[in-house]
Amino acid sequence: MVESKGKRVELFRVSMHIDKTLFAKKIGISSRTLYSRETDSSDTTHSELEKMVEMGANPEFLLTGKGPILREGFKRGND
Repeated sequence: MVESKGKRVELFRVSMHIDKTLFAKKIGISSRTLYSRETDSSDTTHSELEKMVEMGANPEFLLTGKGPILREGFKRGND
């Protein structure tokens, strides 16, 4: 189980093979804000989490660290 929400966000981004700049744009934040999310300097918003789920993230993984990183049945490349 991954303890830090920021680390889970980073793991999701890396698993999707998306660089920080593009990922930040996709979830509607700046690269600087993404850095603060991934380092747990600030908390991820509900809206940002929703966008990650739309991109294929497993909400249980993002919130608790349990389960697979991606939603069941989701394959990389589906946007």
